[in-house]
Amino acid sequence: MILEPTLLNALTFEPHGVQIIEASAGTGKTWTLAALYVRLVLGDGRAPLEPRQILVMTFTDAAMEELRERIRARLALAARVFHEDPSAREKADAFLLELRKNRSADRLADALRLDSAARSMDEAAIFTIHGWSHRMLREHAFESASLFEQRKIDNPQALQLQVLHDYWRLHIYTLSAAQSLALPDFAKSPADLLRKLKKRIAERSHKSLIAQAPSPDTFTQVFDARSQWCAQVQALEERARQLWREHRVDLEVQLAAAYEGHLKKPSFGSPNHAAHMEAMRLWAEGGAASARWPAKFTLENLTQQTKQKCPTPVDHFGVYQAIQNLEVVRAQAPAAWDLVYDHAADWICAEVTRRKLQRGEFDFHDLLQRLHYALNVPGSGLPAVIRTQYPVALVDEFQDTDALQYGALEQIYLTGRDRREDDDSALVMIGDPKQAIYRFRGADLGIYMQARDAADQIHTLSGNFRSSKALVDAVNHVFLKADKPFGNIPYQPVTAQKADSVVSVLRPDGTHWPALTVWTPQDITSSKKPALQTEFSQGMATQIVALLHEGQVKPEQIAVLVRTGKEARLIRKALQERDVATVYLSERDSVYQSSQALQLWYVLAAVLRPRSLRAVRAAVATRLYCLTDVEREQLLLDDVNLEGLVEDFLAWQDVWRTQGVLAMVHKLLHQRGVAAALLARSRGGERELTNVLHLAALLQEASASLQGETALLRFLGEQIGADDNLDSGAAQLRLETDAALVKVITLHKSKGLEYPVVFLPFSYTSATPKADPGEDKNDPDVIKRIEEEQAESVRLLYVALTRAERALFMSAATPGHMLDKTSLYRLLNRKTKDDLAEKLSVWGDCSDICIQTLPAATKQLWRGNSAVSVPRAAEPLRRRHRSTWRSTSFSSMTRDLHANTALPKTSQDELREDRQTDAAGEPAISRLNSTWSGLKGGERLGTAMHDLLECQLHEGWPVAAACRSSAWLKLLRKHVR
Repeated sequence: MILEPTLLNALTFEPHGVQIIEASAGTGKTWTLAALYVRLVLGDGRAPLEPRQILVMTFTDAAMEELRERIRARLALAARVFHEDPSAREKADAFLLELRKNRSADRLADALRLDSAARSMDEAAIFTIHGWSHRMLREHAFESASLFEQRKIDNPQALQLQVLHDYWRLHIYTLSAAQSLALPDFAKSPADLLRKLKKRIAERSHKSLIAQAPSPDTFTQVFDARSQWCAQVQALEERARQLWREHRVDLEVQLAAAYEGHLKKPSFGSPNHAAHMEAMRLWAEGGAASARWPAKFTLENLTQQTKQKCPTPVDHFGVYQAIQNLEVVRAQAPAAWDLVYDHAADWICAEVTRRKLQRGEFDFHDLLQRLHYALNVPGSGLPAVIRTQYPVALVDEFQDTDALQYGALEQIYLTGRDRREDDDSALVMIGDPKQAIYRFRGADLGIYMQARDAADQIHTLSGNFRSSKALVDAVNHVFLKADKPFGNIPYQPVTAQKADSVVSVLRPDGTHWPALTVWTPQDITSSKKPALQTEFSQGMATQIVALLHEGQVKPEQIAVLVRTGKEARLIRKALQERDVATVYLSERDSVYQSSQALQLWYVLAAVLRPRSLRAVRAAVATRLYCLTDVEREQLLLDDVNLEGLVEDFLAWQDVWRTQGVLAMVHKLLHQRGVAAALLARSRGGERELTNVLHLAALLQEASASLQGETALLRFLGEQIGADDNLDSGAAQLRLETDAALVKVITLHKSKGLEYPVVFLPFSYTSATPKADPGEDKNDPDVIKRIEEEQAESVRLLYVALTRAERALFMSAATPGHMLDKTSLYRLLNRKTKDDLAEKLSVWGDCSDICIQTLPAATKQLWRGNSAVSVPRAAEPLRRRHRSTWRSTSFSSMTRDLHANTALPKTSQDELREDRQTDAAGEPAISRLNSTWSGLKGGERLGTAMHDLLECQLHEGWPVAAACRSSAWLKLLRKHVR
């Protein structure tokens, strides 16, 4: 039975069974979740629950913390509303007021229950999906057959690489001489093999535990077949090369004379003839020429390229036939390497799993795998235990679920659910399938649709609380005019719930900016990608400057959404050329791959070897040393300056060895004024300084496990030369500034966020789904995967179009090579490369959408960032902190207990009088010396010393001053009597 979605009413929603809540962008998913949480705590519609009994799950740590705080605030406000707090009633929305009205029986008890829940939110069951899995495995170790204590792996890629090297030793090193002929075609190195296996390993990480490694029979069979084929190709290729070498001169003359003007493609004849012959010469001599060159000179190809009524080619020396024989065999390659790659991926995943279980280690993917496995063991009682522990589960962002997550929840709340009337368990899944854009992480929209079909009821949210009415109407128009943009997922139009006076963007003349502005290129027929990228990056940067000059929008209110890092660099460069500072919020590169890492390596090498002039010159030549060419030349050519330079590096070496590399880098930065010099640069200074400090911190941490400075320098060099995919999250580039700047962010990272004004300079592009090398593009599985990727690109565009609050500016163009593949093509229902204007006119029917040609770019600069705030000087410390804490010892606590006397006390007044007496000239020193000379070692002397130290700690006296005080004469006399 197909369920019809119904509009959700948070006051009447019944949390029983399996419920789906589908919410479009900006319709208040978090608000709805918090409202349902309040009702669950009150027991509205079911038995009251405590926060520890309500399972709330989301996907990221940031979202988890936001949910916790939003729910806490909601519970606290609800408690005040039920307590009849007038100020709270002013802040309350219609939901809380109506809920209070409906629950008039015992409002005081409700208020106490809500207040108690708000105070216990630190114990609430709010987790990420991986955090919840970890907790279940630890709390129910017996039921899940898990270890009580396990260690998280920070860098699982390192273990994968270690296992892959073992695979290489076991399977590749043992190849026979004949089999090794196929090795270059399989993988050139372990790192090359890891790159080829990356996708397969990722796919297997989203599946259940692998029971055992596969049989090596497939590996041997494929390698034998491929090696035989490689030997045959090698023999035929060597024969063809030999013939070409022997008859090269005659062949060149023959081809130049016989086919001058006779070939259909001019590229075969003059003036390209010489280049072709040179390429063939290199190939014949064993060079690494492309395989496409010999294929041009097969007998069949030359015959096809010859014009009619022209002499057919004559193979006097058998060269063309030999090349043709080679190409025939080359085209008859046996089964691709897929089977061997699958074997390698299965073996590596199985071995990695085995080692992690043996060592008691885990990574994020293991948590879901192990919990899924434990829940699905025949006869397992774990589902019932978890369902009793958490009668209700609220799962946010459920459109990004995968088979493991849904399989675990299904086993707990669907398959294992008791079919009794008193079973009050509930699974509430909240999400927006139109925003399912994380397929590359394992998210499976098909699994979501499966869960949707299993639901008892489906609800929708239709009120948009993010965008202006004009912008909501514009986006509705765009998607309603499209032909099933989301496939089987229907698009439900939403209504605006925000006042236009708050979110509209005004021009200086009082008119409104259009809600959605669509810019087309100057030449609407242009399809060259580089030209379009330049036009839109420069043109939109100009429009951003113009918008800032109007004064209605601040830089921090503007977000530029891009798809890739390359697009981000293009728009940031265009904005920097106009003095618009930006910050990129989606950095995923490793700091070890930055130019500052190599520069720091040169500096550290010079600090390690300060007597080496070569190392010192290399360090001075880096940007970190902040010298101009003239200053550098003067420094290196003057012996006196050079000697001082060496002394500086020797001093830094001493700091490195005594205080650590972090202290040394900080000293170098301060002594050389590097921070001020880098920040004085108009572009990139903050980024460079952040990278240097980040690298110094990473090296300081790494030095704890390395022996000596040389090992640390070697470690830095290895990280610079390593594959950046193997770096841990700690090495990911840090945000260089949190200033109020224009934000540049990728579409995937922007999901769930909102910005007043959004620019989409490259919305006309999207990823080009295609078959991977070695895949059959006609394979049904490949076709299905490509279709899924194309559908996801449309959902990604939906995310982009729903981030803005006040105004949205986007591009529309025709990159000809991407016809029928881009999300914009599908959204506009385009058919040909020339129908852009016609299809956009359908959007123009909406009064809130403006379609126009992108104005020409200008070089106008933004001067808003010129004002630099002068830092305020720190206020001097005017008060002296006095602590009432006292340090004591067992001797001072037990002294004179045998006489039942109180401990001697020294008041501040007595000490002050003693200071005045000393100042009057009392010969305290001579009497103190005589007293000390008469003392004997023992308990009393130790007690006197304790009193001396206590007075020094709590009164701030130096030891020498304390010894000269007459107060100590009195104390000493008491103790030595």
